[in-house]
Amino acid sequence: TSGLAAPARAASPADVAAWWKALTPEEQRRIVATHPEWIANRDGVAFWARDEANRHLLPTETRRLQHDVDALQAERTRLLRDYAQMGGHGSAQDALVADRLNDVDRRLGDAQRRLDAAQAIARVIRDPDRHLVLMDFSGRDARAAVAVGDLDAADHVAVATDGLATEVHKSLGGKVDDMQRLQSAAQRELLIAGRRSETVATVAWLGYEAPQWRDTLDAHRSVASNYEADIGGAALANFYRGINASRDVDPHLVGLGHSYGSVVESKALQESGTGVDDVVILGSAGIGVANARALDVPAGHAYLLEARRDGTADFGRFGGDASDVPGLVHLSTGDSAEGGAVTGHSSYFTDGSTSMHNITQVVVGERSRVIRGDDGAGWDRFRKAAGDGFRAGAAPLL
Repeated sequence: TSGLAAPARAASPADVAAWWKALTPEEQRRIVATHPEWIANRDGVAFWARDEANRHLLPTETRRLQHDVDALQAERTRLLRDYAQMGGHGSAQDALVADRLNDVDRRLGDAQRRLDAAQAIARVIRDPDRHLVLMDFSGRDARAAVAVGDLDAADHVAVATDGLATEVHKSLGGKVDDMQRLQSAAQRELLIAGRRSETVATVAWLGYEAPQWRDTLDAHRSVASNYEADIGGAALANFYRGINASRDVDPHLVGLGHSYGSVVESKALQESGTGVDDVVILGSAGIGVANARALDVPAGHAYLLEARRDGTADFGRFGGDASDVPGLVHLSTGDSAEGGAVTGHSSYFTDGSTSMHNITQVVVGERSRVIRGDDGAGWDRFRKAAGDGFRAGAAPLL
């Protein structure tokens, strides 16, 4: 890589894309092989290169994470031995060792989750049609994104962001499976529509540290806070910008935000220049805007799905119930000629459902084929009829 240098850390996705495209194919290949860390997570770099770079780095990262776990386990063993030798009589020194032990236990838990995440990533990307386009173990929790299909060439790209309790080590496999089913459904729909030359790629984007139940009492990291959504929204906006900047032809780009992920999605789309053409909000606890016009998508291209018995969607924690936001197109999640009903908070990507039908139509740009409806709005109507004194946050699971 003599004579080559990585772009500045503060470089925009457009600037990174310009740097990458100015390299010869030989130079690009040399960077992938010798400096994968330069490009593995850089928005604006072609996704084939990000995938290869991350795959190159994964074994080394896994070994490093295993070393971290082993070192913390050894430290924990030493502290337990010291504590036992002191006799545990409540001395100041006992308390100091106990505090150190608690700290090691916390750090060991974090380190073990990062290691588990690396191992989960390795399992998920065994399928050759899955591509590792983001992998980061530098924070407390791992971050990752896996694409299904060719992000560098697909005509339609859908990026899904999830919410509370989503973790790479526990959730990545299921989220990628959802995206695999969505990609397959979208490709089938294109065939039915006589558009067989068009292709679809989908992305399970776990690119932020989602709130966890263990953080309930943490003012910043709790699901009741905007803190993680602000950070995640900025990262997601750059991921979107990187998709368009890295390509010569912009795809039809669709954002999918579920639960707290809809808050992240809203934060991203309140920034300009994301290039997102359509957004689908699923089971949202509120998107924090007074009107869908605040989102960086064309008018009429922001959609809402709310299933019956989805109590989270009635909570309205972030700026009120999303069902009340003007400008969102309400889509059905009930029984229809195109599929069955879904209920609850985690069923929106169910195969053969009206919900999946609607998501698929948005992804392939068949807007005239969506089925409108407010199947999950029974509580909303009751709340509005009861008057302003009735808070959405008190909603039962209807």
